Amino acid sequence: MRKRLVHIMVTLLGLVTAGMPAAATELVIPGSGDCEFILNRLAAEFEKAQPGRRVQVPPSTGSTGGVNALLQNEAVLARVARPLKAEESGAGLKSVVFGRDAVVFAVGEKVSVKSLTAAQLADLFGGRVSNWREVGGEPGPVRLVVREEGETSIVQLRARLEPFRTLKMGENAKMVAKTGEMIELLTRYKTSLGWATNSSVLAAGTAARVLALDGISATAADVASGKYPVATEYALVFREERLTAEAREFIAFVRSAAAQDLMRKLGVSPAQRS
Repeated sequence: MRKRLVHIMVTLLGLVTAGMPAAATELVIPGSGDCEFILNRLAAEFEKAQPGRRVQVPPSTGSTGGVNALLQNEAVLARVARPLKAEESGAGLKSVVFGRDAVVFAVGEKVSVKSLTAAQLADLFGGRVSNWREVGGEPGPVRLVVREEGETSIVQLRARLEPFRTLKMGENAKMVAKTGEMIELLTRYKTSLGWATNSSVLAAGTAARVLALDGISATAADVASGKYPVATEYALVFREERLTAEAREFIAFVRSAAAQDLMRKLGVSPAQRS
């Protein structure tokens, strides 16, 4: 009697679960905050195209944090905004570059200027100019927001813009650790000035606004051609032998025509498909 009851219960359970949707498989991609916003948008589109797949892009741990998660087998896919170091490649890591994004200067919503030269920006960030009227804008205090030395964006600014090579940031500058914090402060403080990647500002959908640099806007076309001078590359990093089916599908998706169209809309120049 008991065996028959167990058999009936197992059969009923099978009938119930057969009618339930399969549990979603989650792919977690830790790493850089610079490409956090664009990857969140790409993940949302991927999930629409692949029902049952789930992609999580957690808050930034930096490119190095993403790489360390791979090396410690805590992730199968990570995101970076810099090339792999020799020792990382030597540890068996590979990367697929999927886009090139401008490093832009951005301001709060009450800043009226549209474009600044590299020299003007250096004067602002160095604290030599402290009011927007001194660079042609409506009067208002300049509230500086900066990132720590060694962060990807400031490395590119120092390498590409002569006035920034040895620039010491103003004493009143507020330093933040993550891209999301930068966007938050640029949105909160209406006369602020900072920098971030172009897609981070655009995808956030806040009142923060991107400035042209020396009259050149950070369009995907001008980033691709090199006309806009400051940019960084985004890549997905992995160990080949640990890639899951979900990870392979996502890598393929970010290099698809649909994903590349979305990247262009957000100011990112997609990598050429092979």
